[in-house]
Amino acid sequence: SRTFPKVNYSHHYTLNDGNLEQIGKVLFRAYALENDERCLAALKKLGEFFIAAQMPEPQPVWAQQYDRYMHPVWARKFEPPSVTGYESIGAMETLHQLWVLLGDEKYLAPIQPALAWFERSRLPDGTHARFYELKTNKPLFFVADKYELTYDDGNMPTHYSFKDDQQDDIDAFKKRLAQSREELLRKLAG
Repeated sequence: SRTFPKVNYSHHYTLNDGNLEQIGKVLFRAYALENDERCLAALKKLGEFFIAAQMPEPQPVWAQQYDRYMHPVWARKFEPPSVTGYESIGAMETLHQLWVLLGDEKYLAPIQPALAWFERSRLPDGTHARFYELKTNKPLFFVADKYELTYDDGNMPTHYSFKDDQQDDIDAFKKRLAQSREELLRKLAG
């Protein structure tokens, strides 16, 4: 639907605002400090969720929220079912950190297709939209005050990042990705 259905989204699986990435950071730190296998088990579950939640080609990135059937769904009136660049970077970061910790290549497998999506989804001004329409990959925006979904970024609300210059984050991530696991493990230990 292109119209906000006014539903309670609190029961959806939610990546919005990097919340699962932040939970992952806490679990990584707790595991490093306490070596508690429960933290490691939770991190593995988080990794499995990110792998399962990755959308198929031609949009192999992540949505902000999913229903219980893992379909992207609405949350607030300015968060449509779509794929999203912002939360996708957090998912890739967490998967990469799991690879560094565990050495399991399955955590790296989702990353290259997602990075290729970022390259081909850049807007003409070099930024990325927060939301991209499912299947078409057209950037999605909202009309200020009305919150009508549109492809036009000419009259967006100002309270939310509907366009982001994420290239610095992507470039920094690519630099970490190019480092060997051994090098990254030494940095973690130091």
